[in-house]
Amino acid sequence: MLKILICTTKTDRFMQLKAIVQELYPSVVILAKCKEEVTKSILLHSIDTVLIDLPFTSDQHEIAYVLKLLNRYPDLNILLLLASKYVYSVRERVEKYGIFVISKPVQKEILAQLLSFLRANSFRFQNYLKEQKKLKNMIAEIKLVDLAKCLLMENEFLTEAKAHRYIEKTAMDERKTRKQIATEIIQRYQSI
Repeated sequence: MLKILICTTKTDRFMQLKAIVQELYPSVVILAKCKEEVTKSILLHSIDTVLIDLPFTSDQHEIAYVLKLLNRYPDLNILLLLASKYVYSVRERVEKYGIFVISKPVQKEILAQLLSFLRANSFRFQNYLKEQKKLKNMIAEIKLVDLAKCLLMENEFLTEAKAHRYIEKTAMDERKTRKQIATEIIQRYQSI
């Protein structure tokens, strides 16, 4: 289910966008009328997509706010809606950050395609995050095992191969992970 935050000061525009989004996808659509509501809603509702209706000209401060928002919440999908005369100049400034810009009035077909793309992109990004976490855990385990091997080499005068074999064999014999055995070895020698 999509969780979309629509940032606009115009209630009629919110209702129009909400109707389009909910017709396209099962979704939770929330309104934010000011910057404080944006941050609160992102945290409270686990928002994945933010549609920001920029009612002003392409003011530097609005774009800076959007970039800060993306920097603070890098997994957010951000879509800016603005008057057609500002689309190209704003797009040049924000496209490199992965922010989409479309002109008002919003065409249902274009919004549907963008939301579909953003959903697919979110799934892909979440998979990358899972893979990154898995790799970080593997690296942490390798570092831990290497530290344990160094302690065994230093205190038990084993070669690296024998220290490695000791950790592997102990893990198999005790039906524990290499990480658990490495942690036990580190605790044993650090308490001395």
